[in-house]
Amino acid sequence: MDASNVGYVPIVEESTDESSVGSFDPLDNSESDISQELLTSNVGVMYRYQGQQQRLMDERKAQEHIAFRNKYFTPEIMRHVIYVPITDASGVTVTLKDFGVDLDRVIGFKFVKGFFDTSSAPSEIKIIIPEIPYIACRKNAEHKHIVEVISVYSASHPQYYENKNLFRDIFFTPIKLSTLSISFDVNLASSPTASFMEYEITTLNVGD
Repeated sequence: MDASNVGYVPIVEESTDESSVGSFDPLDNSESDISQELLTSNVGVMYRYQGQQQRLMDERKAQEHIAFRNKYFTPEIMRHVIYVPITDASGVTVTLKDFGVDLDRVIGFKFVKGFFDTSSAPSEIKIIIPEIPYIACRKNAEHKHIVEVISVYSASHPQYYENKNLFRDIFFTPIKLSTLSISFDVNLASSPTASFMEYEITTLNVGD
């Protein structure tokens, strides 16, 4: 094997022309540039898409590869889960750029789970975030942007809560989300050191 051909990756095409079967020459420098010598192991560097029915080197059709790639590596939407410690009994303001994710095209938002010190809370806690579109909130007569209502079963013990409707999606027109001004309709314990919340933010994974 010629060492100069290390990294060479040919592109295999389907053809109905019997005369072309077995005639592929990787050293052919003719006008056809479909096959080229690559000094890399990255197949995608010189890849030229010939159509959905094109056969790849593992005999899969190109469309199968495209579907797999889009599903796992370039999906249309991305879901980001953020962890928010509750450092103040009345609420907390979160700067989302600190989490290192692109939140320019947010289309979904939901509460995932949380742990609350409810020793001073009544029978329920409402979580209010005005930056979230009302369509994704719990509808109420005051039109407050309530993203979740948590029932308190025992005021003498901390409350762990999980969203039972986590797989239900409500999408809205893409927005830019820079901060979250999270507040509660009641004050939690004065020192909620162990309290936290997790939220799932859905964004469009497409270019401008």
